[in-house]
Amino acid sequence: MTSRYRSFIAAVLVAPHLLSLPAAGEESLYSRGGHLPLAMMIQGETQPGHTPIPHSVRVMFDLEGITSEAAMGMEWSIERHIARYRTPEGEADFAVRYANACRYDAIISQVSQAEGVPEQLIRAIGMVESNFNPNAISSKGARGIMQLMPITYEEVGVAYDGGRKVLTNLTAGARYMKGLIDDTGSVGFALASYFIGPTRLRKIGKQHGFAGGEGMKGSFFEHAFERETIPAPASEYVSKVMAMMVLLNNPR
Repeated sequence: MTSRYRSFIAAVLVAPHLLSLPAAGEESLYSRGGHLPLAMMIQGETQPGHTPIPHSVRVMFDLEGITSEAAMGMEWSIERHIARYRTPEGEADFAVRYANACRYDAIISQVSQAEGVPEQLIRAIGMVESNFNPNAISSKGARGIMQLMPITYEEVGVAYDGGRKVLTNLTAGARYMKGLIDDTGSVGFALASYFIGPTRLRKIGKQHGFAGGEGMKGSFFEHAFERETIPAPASEYVSKVMAMMVLLNNPR
């Protein structure tokens, strides 16, 4: 599959703060240090004026040694969600979500620094989960911007206040997400855990041999889009959040 997003989709997962969208028809991305192909950014090769992506970050986002089949599956799934937001109706939908999130920029920044979770990841989760609506309540009782159950507050050590206070909801959600990243060793697996629950994901991982003693084995993208051992709804959720991260770096 070829598209103007091909390189950007993968790279935004690695270092979204370094990137800008390529022009139509271009297959390489731009970093603030100059033009640099995605492969070189992932591999950590350097050229004058270019800043390679740290190894630890590349590992966190599952891009070390990802297979072409898994990469194409990831790109296709993410781009499908991007395309939805590039229609007139989709752009209007995104504009509402984006405006809602922008109201809380200061709180998002505060929570990001305190909990060690990237701002754009917090924004993307909140925009997908609730349209960044503090008053959202799901049919199962999940509440607030990050759609958390009351027990989740207890698990992460945040006092439950009804779920509608933005600071505490974002703090609990970000702390929960950080814990999932630490437990699984991957943002992809962490997002899947956020959606279906860590107990269910670990059970699936044990059934298919990718849940190890520490973290998850292999790349989330390979398990989701090549081996298809991750439940489709969870893979779709991860793609939605990642697509939102791309769009957040390129709002119209």
